[in-house]
Amino acid sequence: MSIYILKKSDYEITAIYYSLGNICIKKIEKGMWGKEEIVASGVKPEFSVFEYNSNYMVIYQKKNGSMYLCENGKEEVKILESLGDEKNDIVINAEIWNNQMELIYNLPDRNGEYIVRQKKRADSNWSKPEKIDDFIPFNNSFFKVHYAGKNNKVIFYQKRMPEIQFGYREVNENISNFKMVYATGYYITDYSYVITEDSIHFVFLLSGIYGSKIVYVRKESNKVNKAKTIVENTSARDCIIAIVQNKVCIWWRTARKLYSIVSYDMGESFKQQGLYKGKFETNSVKAVLVEKNQQGDKYIANEVYVPSDKPYLMELLPVDNIVQTQSIAEQEEIERLRKKVKDLEMRIRGK
Repeated sequence: MSIYILKKSDYEITAIYYSLGNICIKKIEKGMWGKEEIVASGVKPEFSVFEYNSNYMVIYQKKNGSMYLCENGKEEVKILESLGDEKNDIVINAEIWNNQMELIYNLPDRNGEYIVRQKKRADSNWSKPEKIDDFIPFNNSFFKVHYAGKNNKVIFYQKRMPEIQFGYREVNENISNFKMVYATGYYITDYSYVITEDSIHFVFLLSGIYGSKIVYVRKESNKVNKAKTIVENTSARDCIIAIVQNKVCIWWRTARKLYSIVSYDMGESFKQQGLYKGKFETNSVKAVLVEKNQQGDKYIANEVYVPSDKPYLMELLPVDNIVQTQSIAEQEEIERLRKKVKDLEMRIRGK
């Protein structure tokens, strides 16, 4: 389910999210959130948002499979006829430059799942889809596209060859070779990234036969540093990474807890592993943050957590509200002792 937060300033925020078959928006008006408006109805849960000429553009798939474009909540325009079976979820990422549109999306066929691109030609007709690569979807997404400039983008995804490899391709007029960042025998169920002037920081959630773990990787211009395991045997559902006040911050969410860990030396080591205590520690979900003018000395982030029941309330952790309590090891020990006491009480009652 897609959730986007478009932030121009603290007083200009638009939330775009899926709810009960609709794409909805809310805006901050005079310091307060306005009424919920419906942008489109009868749609699938996954959609994408991008900005063009200071307007927000929403691309989504109707339940019949056709793709539509809606600008600033105005009348929708069909851009592509039905793509495959109704059961297939297809997410389109789009870019417009010099009055040209290029689409990057997933296209399933009998041989697997592919990333393709398609361009709208000068005669207003669409080119045939061009295959970029095959890929393996994540639990929470298919792939991610980072737009570095006009007609310059980076596509992050995972594939099997034969082990699981996570990497990227650079796409402009040409398509680069696949560049591996991380290889593993685990299945990557979720990931997050953030780009600074000289590095790309990644956090991966890996799922295997013997449990899940969270791994951090930093890629510099000419090398990929050795992966660091942050947590093992976790029941995390997703993860987020951001740079906050020159610190690398990682968060991950379990069914009932929200955890955090911080690096004060840009990923060389991690400290202050702890629990988040705040407004929605038990019902948070990930949202995409679209903010062009992020202040690098304060934070750099592509994703944030929002309450699942009020997806328009952004809270960028840990800028707003982070409290380091017990470490995860201490908290898990407390939970273990509580369970032990509870089991003992049940045995006594049974007698």
